[in-house]
Amino acid sequence: MLLTPGGPARPLGVLSLTTVLNLSIPVHGHPWLCLVGPYGYGRGVFEFSPTRSKWEQIAETVAERVKSGELRPDDKLSEVELTEEFGVDRKTVRKAVAALRADRLVVTRTGMGSFVTHPSERGEQ
Repeated sequence: MLLTPGGPARPLGVLSLTTVLNLSIPVHGHPWLCLVGPYGYGRGVFEFSPTRSKWEQIAETVAERVKSGELRPDDKLSEVELTEEFGVDRKTVRKAVAALRADRLVVTRTGMGSFVTHPSERGEQ
């Protein structure tokens, strides 16, 4: 969102992290730019631990979201959104999704994408 002095916040539209980082000030003639609200799925830029693989940390984070109910059964996991949220390439996200699939937290449907499984599909009640 763009905040202008004395004016309402206006949406700028969807911006990639690269776009946000490359914005120069002033923007559209305004003396300053402030992005309001977190990036991606409502979070800031993810900080990885240097001691573990990025794909493992992404898989763990998504698994926590599934188990907490933040991601619900049949929710689609967008590789593009995960790539942007975590600031990694698609290959890393695909490896994380493969780990989630091995743990039966997601199922991948050919031509449709990956979706959060129902607890009964995971062996939970």
